[in-house]
Amino acid sequence: MIELDVNECINVDIDQEDRVAGLELFAEEAEVLRHTPVHEDEYSLRFTDQDVLSTYHLSGVEFQFSKPDHQGLISFKLIDSLK
Repeated sequence: MIELDVNECINVDIDQEDRVAGLELFAEEAEVLRHTPVHEDEYSLRFTDQDVLSTYHLSGVEFQFSKPDHQGLISFKLIDSLK
């Protein structure tokens, strides 16, 4: 498990083939899941309709944030399904 360099409230599990195997949200980033409608499709999961102001890529996943400093997780999407 690794912590995102840009946000300590998001941990990502990486398998032996360097693929994302799990995602853990803590503190204020986990709060986004409580009373928010979830919009999902085959490749992404979006928690709010806020504008994306910053993104971070890790092992084929793009994390999208509502603040320019990589805080306020609003969605993530698979950009490389092989990872």
